[in-house]
Order: sequence, then structure tokens, then C-alpha cells
Amino acid sequence: MNKPICEKCVQKGKKYSVTEPLGGFTTLMGISPGYWNEEGEYIPPYNPNYTTYTYNCSNGHSWNKVEKYV
Repeated sequence: MNKPICEKCVQKGKKYSVTEPLGGFTTLMGISPGYWNEEGEYIPPYNPNYTTYTYNCSNGHSWNKVEKYV
């Protein structure tokens, strides 16, 4: 995970610190299996899940970051 940046504080030139999120919300949809199509090409499994993290900065701003699974 990359270091979270408060875009609002950066735009205003303010110093800030960011609290680490206490977990996140993750979807639990099924992963499609890999398969070979009619042309003999392998289609890899597809994972539609993602995790949403909520961050807060010391100046009272909050934002979400969504990470997609590959």
C-alpha cells in the first residue's frame, strides 16, 4: 500500500498526518474460473472483488481509497 496523501492539505500547503485505517470493507463476490475458449486461448480467472479503506488526516479531512484485486 502506498503512503496516503491528503489532497486537500497538499492543495492548501498545510502540514498533516494521516491515521492508518483500521481494516477496510472488502466485497466477497465469487471468482470466475479460468477456461479455454473455442480458439484454444486460455482466459485467466477474474476476481471482481475490491477493498475500500477510509483515511483521516489531522486537519479533519477524510477520503476513501479503493484497491482492486487483479
